[in-house]
Amino acid sequence: MKNFSLFQELDISTHLWNKEIHGNHRHNFFEILYVFEGKGRHMINGVAHKYTGNNLFLLMPGDEHYLDIEIQTRFCVLIFNRSYFTHENTGANLNFSSIFRKVEFILQNANHLKQNKEGKDSDDILIKILIENIIHEREKKDFFHEIIIKNTIFQILCLIARQIKNNVVTDFIAKGSDADIAEIVFYLQEHIYENEELRLDKLSQVFNKSRNYLSTYFKRHTGYSIKEYIQHYKLNLIKSRLQHSQLTVQQLAYEFSFTDENHLNKFLKQRLGMTATDFRKNAP
Repeated sequence: MKNFSLFQELDISTHLWNKEIHGNHRHNFFEILYVFEGKGRHMINGVAHKYTGNNLFLLMPGDEHYLDIEIQTRFCVLIFNRSYFTHENTGANLNFSSIFRKVEFILQNANHLKQNKEGKDSDDILIKILIENIIHEREKKDFFHEIIIKNTIFQILCLIARQIKNNVVTDFIAKGSDADIAEIVFYLQEHIYENEELRLDKLSQVFNKSRNYLSTYFKRHTGYSIKEYIQHYKLNLIKSRLQHSQLTVQQLAYEFSFTDENHLNKFLKQRLGMTATDFRKNAP
């Protein structure tokens, strides 16, 4: 199995592959694969996902995958890492670091996205048009094409995030909960970097519920207290940053509102038994 690591910040490629099995490999970055036409199976971590054209697939860091092609397949791959979304890389006065938070939301909730969903609804059709536009802009390389591509990718990420959110709500309802609990979860995830927005008093005000009722309601539907959920979600984000970004421990401490890197290391040692630096060294 081959390992692929990304050195450039964004790679956009189109492919036309014939009937054959293409070798299993693993990526260390986030990838969007869109099949325009063809037929076959996309094997992801040993699970087969059939495709027949107009199919969107997301690949997470560490995923193993390959294509088993039955009919000639035309597809596009968008591969990018975190530095692609930093404001230093935009070439304009645009802060794209916030866009990566859309990627984080997708990474943390990707299990709620159907991998081989065919593009039949309006969002899916729009995603296809946007990907075609990215290919056009990359090939044409006209004025402002980089900014147009970045904005178009942001639109795609927002559409994917919306599909995930809708699926999360559906899953909660299917388990006997209601849409309100999903909205609380989304709020906690969206404001995970803002401690003041996560205070119980603030949450009580936002959702128009008493502190005690809100705490009991959340625990009953999720199995976590609000504090436990916040800490669990924050821990997963920090682990992801340590594995897939070049941010220093000091930068991470600042971004996640810890007083300093010692405070962050204390948080990690209580939950992982190691410091941020040790986790980064030992991460797969």
